Amino acid sequence: MKLSSIVLLVFTQTILAALVTSESARLIVVRQPSHHVYDYSSKSELKISDLNSVLLAANGFSIEKTPEWKGLKTTNPLSIPKATLLFLVDSKNLNDSFSKQYIPVQEDVHVDVNSLITRLGSSVVAKTFDGLNNDLKSLEDDCSGALSTVFYVFRVSESDSSELQKSIDNVIEKFNKQCVADASNDLLVYVLATEEKHRSKRQAVAANTNNIINPAVFYSDQYPAMFNLLFWTTLLLALAVYGVAYGMYRMDPGLDTVIYRMTSQRIKKDQ
Repeated sequence: MKLSSIVLLVFTQTILAALVTSESARLIVVRQPSHHVYDYSSKSELKISDLNSVLLAANGFSIEKTPEWKGLKTTNPLSIPKATLLFLVDSKNLNDSFSKQYIPVQEDVHVDVNSLITRLGSSVVAKTFDGLNNDLKSLEDDCSGALSTVFYVFRVSESDSSELQKSIDNVIEKFNKQCVADASNDLLVYVLATEEKHRSKRQAVAANTNNIINPAVFYSDQYPAMFNLLFWTTLLLALAVYGVAYGMYRMDPGLDTVIYRMTSQRIKKDQ
């Protein structure tokens, strides 16, 4: 009786551990450029608050703060993917059809896609879609008009979870045909599986921002340095011009200059 209880307890713990693991937050790299190297053996978790920095670094952009997670390396920093796809999926709907290798994610904050799109700037064509059933008519125009890269975010709904792998493969196939020239280097695809509350709550907050009548203008991260450089340089030049002009105004040509003093005297001649 005691042995059967132990076996039952171990079996129950195994089932619970499997359930927790299957519904835990994770980041799956579906497609990646050949020069990207991901460390799946790293014990440190990727925080959602650092996800924006990782995505920016993966696309060749500078980041303000280095994330604690060190699982991404590149062998060619000058090469950036032509297109980046991010699929936001509910962790409970993620089936086993994806790769077994994944990056564990710590859900410390809500997924802030709007902040990421803002930081990408105007050189990136960034769009968000609700669901996977999109015709993507402007895909070819977006890829040809983008200065650096194309960034698409798909919020996967409950109805898309039944054939999730097939739907994602269809979207990737469209990008391979219309957007990228080299699928091994130009395409980067992520699947971020989190809890529903970490996505829906953030969407509700982001939806309210559309009601802002006079939104603030986004400035570059280098704006404080540029402002101080231009302000103090202009101030010093203005003070220098004022000092020179004031000195010339107060100058006495007969006493303060050598030129007028020498030319006003007659040169003596030897008799």
